Amino acid sequence: MRDSLSLRGSALVALLLISAGTAAAGCSSSSNNGTPTTPCGGILVDRFKELTIVDDGVVADARSSNNADGAWSFRNVVENMAPTGTDPGNFVLSWFTEWRALVQVNGFNLNESIAPQRDQMDPLIVCPWAERTASNKCTADCTNVDWQSTCTVQPPKLDLAVAPFKLLAIVNRMDLRGQPQISKYGEARLVFGLTNGSADDPSSPMMPMTLIFEFDLPTTTPSVEDWANKWHALGSIANYDETFRTSLQAITDSFVKRGGNPSAPNGSWLGQARSNESVTNWVWQLREFTIGTDGQMHDHTVRNTPAQSFNSSPVLGQFITENAAGFANNTVLVPDSMLGGSANQLQYRWGDFPGLDPNALKAFAASTCNGCHSEGINPSLDTVFHISPFENGTAKVSTFLNNPQDPTHDELANRTKSLQAALCGQ
Repeated sequence: MRDSLSLRGSALVALLLISAGTAAAGCSSSSNNGTPTTPCGGILVDRFKELTIVDDGVVADARSSNNADGAWSFRNVVENMAPTGTDPGNFVLSWFTEWRALVQVNGFNLNESIAPQRDQMDPLIVCPWAERTASNKCTADCTNVDWQSTCTVQPPKLDLAVAPFKLLAIVNRMDLRGQPQISKYGEARLVFGLTNGSADDPSSPMMPMTLIFEFDLPTTTPSVEDWANKWHALGSIANYDETFRTSLQAITDSFVKRGGNPSAPNGSWLGQARSNESVTNWVWQLREFTIGTDGQMHDHTVRNTPAQSFNSSPVLGQFITENAAGFANNTVLVPDSMLGGSANQLQYRWGDFPGLDPNALKAFAASTCNGCHSEGINPSLDTVFHISPFENGTAKVSTFLNNPQDPTHDELANRTKSLQAALCGQ
């Protein structure tokens, strides 16, 4: 059972679900690599071993334990991307503090006409986490805006061993290779869900939030074919057993471990982190974060998603018209000057643009983050998730991703073709 905190305002959520409809195929979610030539098109690909790994035997393995500092845990991921010699808990606290308080990115309000701050960040996430860190000796009720002042340690520390983020999936995104501003081999992702309490505690209920760490696949690997073979080898392992998990860890270690990318901040292969949540404010929202030159995590413009104030504007309508083909094949990006720092979801649509080709508008909307999750093109789960924190195993995967009964609307079929092509060096 999900508790009342997990689904705050359930009546409102139910109402919003009616207006939200289903999700579109965008926000760097759609593949744009063509069908491979023979014989690569005949290679069998196991979508849940090579592309989207959600099996409970994997994501609930000890490697996902924060207390054990497992290789797939939120704790380990953060420790490896935080600045060397610093407290990674402080890295998270600084990140979440800015997340709560920041009002503008790129000159645009993060919430437009809505309340400017994510005001539930402290009472629902940061304060309970700090209170679980016994050495802080925090005594305040977390609804108190001055709760930090009651903690003995200033600023209070966040013990990553009791972090409230649980692994949901490990995802191969080689299909993104070739898209603008994406690594030449594509990406890999670790998807975490927020829990109400320590993620290692099985009694901690899930909450409506996911946090995704999106890593560039290291360019130290010689070729796209070599990377494809690493993922494809997982499909030949009969079960999700220790052999499978060890092989998978060898892949994830290559992009998670510190120092692999010396030219990037903190030597990390992290491209960006993305949030999808309604926990910090009733408005469902996506944001994007990157590691800055100061080594800290900061809000960033959201990929290919204009600020809300551009909706229905002539300037955006003209840009869509002039770049309709590029939006259709994921080869064009919205100009940086138009990008917002957040993408609001639910009760939100792109339009109206008088005279604009409906197919061009649909392709544009599918490339945006709020279009991907709530535009009405492909169904999401539990409001706006494509990997739901409220489900288990393959049931947590939306039909946008996994819909083999309808190959024309089955994103993992597209990603299968992309991996097949990569296995032939294409």
